[in-house]
Amino acid sequence: MGDVSLGEGGTELITAPSLSSDLGVELSLKLEGANPTGSTKDRGSAAVVAHALARGDDVVACASTGNAAASVAAYAARGGLACCLFVPERAPDAKAVQPLVYGADVFAVKGTYDDAFALCERVTAASGWLDRSAGATPCTDAGARTLGDGLAGQPNRGPDRGGVPVGSTDAEAGARDPDSPRLVGGVGVDSEDAAAAVGGLTRDGFRRCEPLRIAALAASAHREAATSE
Repeated sequence: MGDVSLGEGGTELITAPSLSSDLGVELSLKLEGANPTGSTKDRGSAAVVAHALARGDDVVACASTGNAAASVAAYAARGGLACCLFVPERAPDAKAVQPLVYGADVFAVKGTYDDAFALCERVTAASGWLDRSAGATPCTDAGARTLGDGLAGQPNRGPDRGGVPVGSTDAEAGARDPDSPRLVGGVGVDSEDAAAAVGGLTRDGFRRCEPLRIAALAASAHREAATSE
């Protein structure tokens, strides 16, 4: 991403023997928390800010409850752009700390994430700013595809199936691209209490979502990551 890059991508893929034993599959973990702001959102944000600079924009905007806001704020600062963020008023104050450190303008919107998203959409439509919100620009998918590239390029152990937290499905789109030799299949993981993406995941060959032992699996995943350091 040229001068916009903060060193995103290239994260380590580690083996996960305990989780593999629990699930009955050979499993590895991609350590996306090692990206500059701590999440895989940095891949898409780098692409979005690079595109904004190429267009000659001065501002990027985003509706978010956390990771995407921090990410786009960091990359906007890197590119010398102003950043305008819309977050639900009930979002934890701690979620605003990182974007504020990067110099973003953070606006608390009365209502839910959907209300923040709708306001961001209206503001960017009126102002012409580039919107980094979920699904608002194909640039985020373009950045996320570097995840699939990295997985396919793992020496001697590139996986044939990937599991990702779906959220806005950017990461899933990056891990599974039908137009390139990346993963042949994917498993999306979403919260039962916030499963807006389930409908999309049941299309294009994805199996129906099934409940998992989340607490046990999360604890095992933390152990795997800790022992890799």
